[in-house]
Amino acid sequence: DIELLERYVESFHYILALFVGEHVSLPANLVQKIFTVVVLIFAFVVSASFVGSLTTAMTRLQIIASQRSAQFAALNRYLSDCRISARLSMRVQRNARHALRERIRNTHESKVELLTLISEPLRSEIHYEVHAPLLTQHPFFLLYNRRNPAGIRQICHTTVSTLYLS
Repeated sequence: DIELLERYVESFHYILALFVGEHVSLPANLVQKIFTVVVLIFAFVVSASFVGSLTTAMTRLQIIASQRSAQFAALNRYLSDCRISARLSMRVQRNARHALRERIRNTHESKVELLTLISEPLRSEIHYEVHAPLLTQHPFFLLYNRRNPAGIRQICHTTVSTLYLS
């Protein structure tokens, strides 16, 4: 058992050494050489995949950041060209940043493509759960919800919509 454990630990050490590019011992026969080549190819593919994923994520972040910078630069240029006061410009920029954060935080239903594929009754239930808590804060709608829950569901589904005012 100790010989088996020693061989296992030596094999594990050898594999780890291959992953970091170090050769602990040279392969002695054809099987060891093939195994070394397979492990090196696997390590190369895994590391290339990792680097590719990381590069893609960084590129996406850079594109998003540059789009936002361009939007705020255009806003600043407009405010400057129209000779808007510094105080009002600061308020406008602060409001624009707030509106952008809210837009990111609150995904509008129209931006979720899969919601168009679900059944109408399920969408009606979603609308009820989204809008009813706010709507039933008013005494009339609270009473109406108690007397006619289907009516409030219909109101939430067909009449109520979200409007963001920033």
